Amino acid sequence: PVTPSCPSLPSLREDDYDAVIIVDACCTGYGAIVRTRNSTYEVKGGWRKYIQHSAWAEPLAALEMIRWTRRMCSGKLAIVTDHI
Repeated sequence: PVTPSCPSLPSLREDDYDAVIIVDACCTGYGAIVRTRNSTYEVKGGWRKYIQHSAWAEPLAALEMIRWTRRMCSGKLAIVTDHI
């Protein structure tokens, strides 16, 4: 048997997370909805330089939003994106 390396398996229930980040990106920028236990935020941003494909932009946007969310929430996060 294999023991999972993560402390808990992912959940589909929003209540199991301290913040849920829904993010989408394209070659010119990104947008996200961040829902914490107390508030909901809409965040938009642009890239300093052109990114050639959304497959490259999406993980960068997710990382940017994780950093943004961590300033106010140190708990368990979920990222929702349309890229795998």
